Amino acid sequence: MSPQAATTGRLAEKPGDRSPYIVDAHHGGKASEMRLVEMSWGRLVDVHDVDANGVPNATPLFRDLVVKESVISDATGYVLERNPVTARTRLIIRRTFGAPARGGVTFEDLLRAAEGPLAPVQPRALAGTSSLPFSLVPRNACLVLRFDDLLEDSAATARSLEQTLSLHTGYPPTSPFRARVLFDPNHGGVSGGAFHSTRVLVDLTISPAEIAGIATPVPPNPVGLPASIPDAPQANVSLELPFEVDPARGQFLILRNLSGARLASEDNGPIVTTQTPSLQRALRS
Repeated sequence: MSPQAATTGRLAEKPGDRSPYIVDAHHGGKASEMRLVEMSWGRLVDVHDVDANGVPNATPLFRDLVVKESVISDATGYVLERNPVTARTRLIIRRTFGAPARGGVTFEDLLRAAEGPLAPVQPRALAGTSSLPFSLVPRNACLVLRFDDLLEDSAATARSLEQTLSLHTGYPPTSPFRARVLFDPNHGGVSGGAFHSTRVLVDLTISPAEIAGIATPVPPNPVGLPASIPDAPQANVSLELPFEVDPARGQFLILRNLSGARLASEDNGPIVTTQTPSLQRALRS
């Protein structure tokens, strides 16, 4: 069992700026191979707390955090609102970070309730032994890929992260689809005195404000994935994660952990080998 298992899911401080993060189980970046533990989806938000007077703090405590779609504004716990200019959504938690419980509930309690468990994406392949139904994901959702170890998430890798996976849509899914791909800045662990992520986020919508952070230019996409045919049970979206570098096919970068280990090619869910060997997850949108 990971030495971090006892604190998994709890808040901790990142070295340096001491900003909070949520602990995921991992192997210290030293596993001999990595596994995709789960794939899920939710709503991408920036999370703010409030001051002692209940006024939202302007600076978010968590940027790009994925929460359950069921989280909505209510009278005591949350305010969910969308900025019409930036198209970003912020979740205000009506508690002060680090303060004692109010009404028996702390900021951390409400944060934990909002962020999980997320809706799962079942490990299905486009063909072969996979059984119906395919998971149905909202077109404007954010996909969450959680791995079992600390990822090599250097600034250089982050800039090219989109190259480590591919998305296709259609019947069958053969049309390339561009998304905003980023390391989850809020889940992971510490190794060598630095925070490292355990998750990759695939944001299916792209606002004009977010384009600047994407290495290869891409037009804004406020809608997300193309819609599936309502009565068609087949998958119209396919995500592939190559686990081998294949320069002949233009695959120069793959996901690795801190020690350089790649994704496992066995006991890691559906695999396709027709082109560059990859993990595959098929779904409907």
